[in-house]
Amino acid sequence: MAGKFDVKVDLKGVQKLCARFKKELSTVKGVKAGYFEGDAYPNGLEVAKNALIQEYGAKIHVPEQHRTIYRSLNEKNGQFNRNGRFVQKKKSNFAQDVVIPAHDVVIPPRPFMRNAVQKDEATWAKVLQDSMEKGLSLRKCMKNVGVAMQTSIAKSIDEIQDPPNAPSTVRKKGSAKPLVDTGYLKKSIAYEVIKYDTH
Repeated sequence: MAGKFDVKVDLKGVQKLCARFKKELSTVKGVKAGYFEGDAYPNGLEVAKNALIQEYGAKIHVPEQHRTIYRSLNEKNGQFNRNGRFVQKKKSNFAQDVVIPAHDVVIPPRPFMRNAVQKDEATWAKVLQDSMEKGLSLRKCMKNVGVAMQTSIAKSIDEIQDPPNAPSTVRKKGSAKPLVDTGYLKKSIAYEVIKYDTH
């Protein structure tokens, strides 16, 4: 009598997992991370727009401008204080109207978002897998992935070194490190669980 050689696959665990997620799958679509509409710097510039400019680079045309610059003058010797650097109006005793010619500002691409995806996409998948194996809800699984994505993007900002800031930017910021000034770009990274539109 010939022997038997059987291979069995137990689908009970998969079936339970599918049953548990069935209801949530109709409402939770996924997760996204980055910058969302409504968040802006104090000067009104949307953070998402700045992130896009930094990611892909841009050439911005600045039209001719008429401005008043303020300096602090040493009245005893007639020399400017602070090596002639500009000061706030309330701290000045010398004002001068100037015309700034039209010019282009070139911002080179610094792909911190794409770098994060290329480097950590597999890690995000592992976070999802681990979360599911722990029996967490689908929404919680997506939140865990979102947090991991946030962390990756922030780390990518820290790691970007090239191209360095232009000399004029270095004089203003005091650093050649790109993407970091007030820290608002990094602080504004967020994630959002994507829901299906039920309407």
